[in-house]
Formats: sequence, C-alpha cells, structure tokens
Amino acid sequence: EWVRIRGGDSASLQLKSDEDAGEFLRGFASAEAGAFWSGNTSNAIGKVLVPSEGNVFSVWDIGCGQGQEALSIAALLKSRFPEKQIRVWAHDSDLLKVSNAPNMVYELSELPEWIRGATQEGRNGAIFKKEISDSVSFEYHDVLNENKLPPVNLIIAKDVLSFFPADGRTKLLADFQETLVSGGMLIIGDNERIKDGNWSEREAPGLRWYAKTF
Repeated sequence: EWVRIRGGDSASLQLKSDEDAGEFLRGFASAEAGAFWSGNTSNAIGKVLVPSEGNVFSVWDIGCGQGQEALSIAALLKSRFPEKQIRVWAHDSDLLKVSNAPNMVYELSELPEWIRGATQEGRNGAIFKKEISDSVSFEYHDVLNENKLPPVNLIIAKDVLSFFPADGRTKLLADFQETLVSGGMLIIGDNERIKDGNWSEREAPGLRWYAKTF
C-alpha cells in the first residue's frame, strides 16, 4: 500500500519525518482503539465469553490508554456475569494517560447506548458506577518487564505485539501462555495475526480471537 501511495523509487519510500511515519501506519490501528466498544463489539464478545470456573472473572488489558476499553469490558462482564466478581488489570506505559484514567468524566452523548446503564450523573458529567470503577485497577506498567498476575480469563492486547522486536513478542506470548487459563481468550489487533503454533485462531461474527493449544 505504501508503494502504491508513494511510488516505487527507494527515496520516496523512506520515512523521513513523524508525518511520514503516521501516514505509513494509517489504517493499521484497530477500529475502536482508544474508544468505548460499540454495541456490535460488546455483543460479539459477550456471546463467546466462557464463564470462569470460580467466583472471579479476571481480565488483563494491555495498552489501556485512558481506560475506555477497560471500562467497556468491566461493564460487559458485570452485565453478562452479575453473580461473579469482576477484576480488570488495566496497564499502560503512558504514565499521563493511565494516571488520568480513574478520574475521567464523560458527556452522556460520548457513550454508546449499551454502556450508559453502567454510569451515573456526577458533579461534572457522567461517571461509572462504583461497582464498575472499583473492578478496574489502572497501573503504569511496561509489559516487557516482569508480569506478576494471577491467572486471567481474558487478555486484551490490541496493536501491542506488532510494535515490539521479535524477542519482545516471544517473551510476551510466553507470558500470555502462562497467565491465560485453559479455555481463556486472547484478543489482539484487527490487523495482527499470531503464527506461533501454541495458539489457535478462532472466529465468530464480528470477532477474531486466539486460544491456547495446550
């Protein structure tokens, strides 16, 4: 696609500025990156979620940004499994974003209709109900460092693997293998694929995810 846009000579293909890099990556990011899940996405994931065996359903959300995705999954899980305790570990290496995430306030019009029932009117706008906000732990964390988490039922790592060198991807996939429970789900970016034989690709309408093969 880059060759088509820029032409075939090597000079025009070089990335010479931040603007070039942004243009090169245009279209790579997942459709709802940094945003609340749409009703279609929440429905697609909700239909294939496997209930946890215990009383807790745990999630590891990597690259959570300002928390829209983490709050989306928390709200969905609370609706889907009201009898279970929901625990979401939301990590990001952007200190400013992850520090601001717990204090975000929204206009009701910013929120997709399906998630509005998980909010209430705050002093300056819509905030998430305590049962939702308390279920999400926002933390500054570099995933290439040691990851000490209990077993989780769902890992969300959209547009993460592609930005690490090969050894970083290998380490992270090994951490995913160790942390994800049997029968759990790994969701990565729209334009990412895992070729590692330890993972099996699964699909359902509107959704693609991975499961461990052992």
